[in-house]
Amino acid sequence: MRLKMAVNQDGQSDEQLLERIAKQDKLALEKLYQRYRNPLGAFLQRKLYDKVLTDEVFNDVFFTIWQKAVNFRGDSKASTWIFGVAYRVILSAARREVKHKENRSEIEPSDFEKHMPQAPVESADPMSEKLEHAISQLSDKHKTVIELTYYHEMTLEQVSNITDAPINTVKTRLFHARQALKRILT
Repeated sequence: MRLKMAVNQDGQSDEQLLERIAKQDKLALEKLYQRYRNPLGAFLQRKLYDKVLTDEVFNDVFFTIWQKAVNFRGDSKASTWIFGVAYRVILSAARREVKHKENRSEIEPSDFEKHMPQAPVESADPMSEKLEHAISQLSDKHKTVIELTYYHEMTLEQVSNITDAPINTVKTRLFHARQALKRILT
């Protein structure tokens, strides 16, 4: 049984746009690009260290969507699939960064997530700044589940799909992330 698709103001759901993109409809890609510019941009900015790299990865995500839209089966919400694509593109970009650093240092490829630089997030609210600072101290896996769950209001199942981690692993990461935030903030 498929859930009812969310339809945006233009009368097209993300799923319908992906179907059109699978048929190489550039207008559908542009609509999806505009729709996800802010939420996906914020997700990428929190993961990457500079604006240029964020823009590059954002474009890589949409290039991948253009190429892989035909593979979207509708087993999950389109937004889950899109964030999953973004997550994998981020990891790929991080691997590339580590490979460049390997020539100059002793970073292990398996440690790429620990060494991904983080973008500072601007905020006018002092409490929000404290929370952002606390989140920045978490491991990348913990930051990812916190961000997807609270900033992007995704379910644990969606986070599981995006990160390719079992749902119990996501629950455990979320538990440990909350505990770490509690320690950091008190």
